[in-house]
Amino acid sequence: TDTFGMVVLEAQTLGLPALVSLQGGPQEIILNGKTGYALDTGLTDGWVDTCRTLLEARLRSPASYEAWRGEIREAFARRPTWRDLIDDITEKGARPAEPAAQGPAATDGLPPSFSRRLSPRPSITLPASR
Repeated sequence: TDTFGMVVLEAQTLGLPALVSLQGGPQEIILNGKTGYALDTGLTDGWVDTCRTLLEARLRSPASYEAWRGEIREAFARRPTWRDLIDDITEKGARPAEPAAQGPAATDGLPPSFSRRLSPRPSITLPASR
C-alpha cells in the first residue's frame, strides 16, 4: 500500500472521488463518503458496486456530478497547508529566537534567507539565479 498517496491528492485537486483501501495511508487523506471512499481490499463486490454507482451517477445527472466534483475541490483546498502546520507549531510552544546579528558569522556563512534560527512566521526565499 502507498503510505501517502500522491495520486489521491492529485485526484482531489481535479475534483475526482478517490477509491482507496482501508489499509495504508490514503484512507487518512480522504473524507470517506465526501471526497472518496475507503473500502476493504477483500470485498471485491464493494469495489465493483462503488465504481458502478459513481459511473451511473455521472451518467444519470452530469450537473449533480460536476457539483460534487466542485465540493471535492473545495474540501481539498480547505485542508491545512505546510504554512498552517508551521504556524501551529510555532504558536504552541516553540519560542522564536532572538533576532540574529547581521553578517556571515551570525548565519554560519549562509545568506540571511537561509538562517537556521526559528522565527514565528518563517518564510522561504529562493536565492537569485546566476
